[in-house]
Amino acid sequence: MKIIDKLIGYIAPHYCVFCNAEGVVLCEPCYQSEVVGQVSACFACRCATFDFDVCTNCSKKTPIKRMYIATYLDPNVQKLIYMLKFGRTYAVAQRIAEVLDDICPQLPGDTVITYVPSSPKRIRARGYDHTRLIANNFAKLRKLKCQSLLIKTNNSRQVGADKKTRLAQANKSYKLRGTKTAKTSKIVLIDDIATTGATLGACNSLLKKAGFKDVDCLVFATKD
Repeated sequence: MKIIDKLIGYIAPHYCVFCNAEGVVLCEPCYQSEVVGQVSACFACRCATFDFDVCTNCSKKTPIKRMYIATYLDPNVQKLIYMLKFGRTYAVAQRIAEVLDDICPQLPGDTVITYVPSSPKRIRARGYDHTRLIANNFAKLRKLKCQSLLIKTNNSRQVGADKKTRLAQANKSYKLRGTKTAKTSKIVLIDDIATTGATLGACNSLLKKAGFKDVDCLVFATKD
């Protein structure tokens, strides 16, 4: 995919979604001025916390302990994600992985990178799983193992659903994939967007029930 994307890039070069600069989907100046900027906070209530920890109050409502988030979901960031999900712009997966690499702290050498899987219908339609592409690229940057630990069992979509509906759907939409990964390994769970945290929470719960005790979430964008 990377080779094909590079070849297409020579014929029809990418343009920065923010400033339209030629040659890259997100140029470095726009990355520094428009994307980077999330301060350490609880993903649920946005109160300031250390190292993106979930605050004490919110920890009673979610299994997530920590969620690193790179940026907010403004129109340009949304366009960037759309380009990956529906436009087959594989360069976006690499660029998002680079952004995640910048915000994520050092990880133990036995850390396993995994991701929130897309629905079977979406994967068939696109020919790939966009979150898997991001996770694979991030793992390569960190020289870590990337494994598919979860399966989405249905084709439900959460766009427009309220928090209660999202939570109900998420809790019955995923299952653990059989794996021999050591339960002592740290797990980093990657997703492109976090809204209510229902999906990441459901996946987090599954991983912890399977015996993984140290699970962090790493997300590109969240709603403001």
